[in-house]
Amino acid sequence: MIKGQDIICISTSDWERPWGSRQQIMSRLSKDNRVLFVEYQDSLLHIFKRRGSTFKSLRRRLREVSNNLFVYKPLVNLPFRYYNRQVNLLNQKFLIWQLKYLCRKLDFRKIILWIFEPTSFSLPGSLGEKVSIYHCIDFFKNEKDSLLRKKCIEEMEDRLSEKCGILLVSAETLLEDKKRLNLNIFLAPSAANESFLDTGIVSFAVSEEIKKIPGPRIGFVGTIDNRIDLELVNHIASDKDYSIVFIGNCVDARIEKQLKKMDNIYMLGWKGNNYLPGYIKSFNVCIIPYKVNDFTKGISSIKLYEYLAMGKPVVSTNFSNLEDLKGLIRISNTKEDFIRDISASLLENNEELTAERVAFAYKNSWQTRLRMVSELISRKL
Repeated sequence: MIKGQDIICISTSDWERPWGSRQQIMSRLSKDNRVLFVEYQDSLLHIFKRRGSTFKSLRRRLREVSNNLFVYKPLVNLPFRYYNRQVNLLNQKFLIWQLKYLCRKLDFRKIILWIFEPTSFSLPGSLGEKVSIYHCIDFFKNEKDSLLRKKCIEEMEDRLSEKCGILLVSAETLLEDKKRLNLNIFLAPSAANESFLDTGIVSFAVSEEIKKIPGPRIGFVGTIDNRIDLELVNHIASDKDYSIVFIGNCVDARIEKQLKKMDNIYMLGWKGNNYLPGYIKSFNVCIIPYKVNDFTKGISSIKLYEYLAMGKPVVSTNFSNLEDLKGLIRISNTKEDFIRDISASLLENNEELTAERVAFAYKNSWQTRLRMVSELISRKL
């Protein structure tokens, strides 16, 4: 594992939530390295859309959240950076100026630049870093339907992929898409949280909140957004014998309104990562009801590894080439298949299969992933 380095992480999310691969990686690396976690770069438009959170962050731009781990909220920048390359370039120059100031303030010298933000093509080489990494975790360019946005992001992301010293991708589909851009490209999928495994699946206490919800409980953990196939979820909820439980932040009011129409759908909101095992333990079946499209095909789902770490049966759409996991999870291609697979999972009582799922999670922990990535980085230092 790399040690004694100064890591600057350019994130596409804030530190507290959603808790994903960026936080999983950087929280572990901060044990032996200093880490500056740069949060999502709000534009002027966010001041009007999210007034409370934006002004709160203005009062505490740089904070130390734990030993060796600093979190910084960048100054507000110009809007439409994903639609205009020149606007993006101005924003990047503004961010570089902030980063140089922070490097002096924190005395960062042995810099590793770890970029998750796909349009940060000006950053590699700007801070005198030892190595730059672009860590691609989805088809960000395909998230929205705008052709202008897609073209602009694709051009900037390709430049970033070419310039960085190491290119990490989290899914096979991303590897195929980007291998033409950089010879130093490596597959680094999501992984299981060791804390879900340390004390075993029996010892986690079931949440009191969820005990009130009648079983069988069909559960989902994660951000609730336009990846969710609402038609599929409504089809599952049409069976009133099931309670459908969603745990996570809902970022779209229209989706929340639609889900709340069904009286057997329970939305419990965001929960801290430390509490998730107690909720997952209470699920009879865990689900990933994602749409299958050009955006989701690049997702390496963290929740899938967390479900398996708890030994739970999993039913998922085949959103991202999950065929290699057949036998550990059930993959459904139609709404009808999904219902049948839930029913089959509810009847399952196979301790050997439960143990296989947990064993798979052990082999694919974040610590295991980081050892592999650290070896790649060490070669460049």
